[in-house]
Amino acid sequence: YEEAEFVLDLIKDYNVTFPVVFDWETVSSSTARTNNMDTEKLCQAANVFCNTVADAGYIPMVYCNQNVSLLYYELSRIQAFDFWYAEYKDQPTFYYDFDIWQYSASAKLDGVPDALIDVNISFVDYSQRKP
Repeated sequence: YEEAEFVLDLIKDYNVTFPVVFDWETVSSSTARTNNMDTEKLCQAANVFCNTVADAGYIPMVYCNQNVSLLYYELSRIQAFDFWYAEYKDQPTFYYDFDIWQYSASAKLDGVPDALIDVNISFVDYSQRKP
């Protein structure tokens, strides 16, 4: 809830037309507050974040890769929300539905020297979708 409120405060003055995303990733630091999250807590956190975002009038979404989605989430508990899937291959191998696919983290973009960027495909026209 605190993370959602923090994000909502940051974006309140902007016309956000794409989803507001819950992105939990595994951590290696034993002092991180998200270290050792079990499935129950992770699903609860995703749901509270996404419901808070939806209540504020935005489209909520969950982002993760195959490892996190299959080993940490119980996907049936987050299926009410749009899903952004990361897998860096020519074709995704994930057999569940997803709305955005991040297919690379190593693209180059003219005007952004010496930097690699993520590249995504959205299968949803969010400009036409209401929260």
